[in-house]
Amino acid sequence: MYEHIKCMAASLVEAGLATDFQQVELVLAAYWADKVAVVWTTEDVHSVQDDFDDEEQTSSLTEEQAQIILQKAFDKHDASEGITWEDLRYWSEELCS
Repeated sequence: MYEHIKCMAASLVEAGLATDFQQVELVLAAYWADKVAVVWTTEDVHSVQDDFDDEEQTSSLTEEQAQIILQKAFDKHDASEGITWEDLRYWSEELCS
């Protein structure tokens, strides 16, 4: 989770919403100290797509399509199972078919 906290802090500073990266990082770290989150990224979606595109080195999905797949996986997931690699594969196939 720590890497995500650093990225969130950097994003806030880059957007001009905060000026002190270290202070923002400390606040976010304190907030997340008693929480956990599993984070799926568009990079994960692209890696699933790479499974389909055997000859290609990179995913044939656009970043926007990968975001749509992530949102579908989130909107339609079974809360008792969470989001899985199979969910990302399923929604990738649905979008590309």
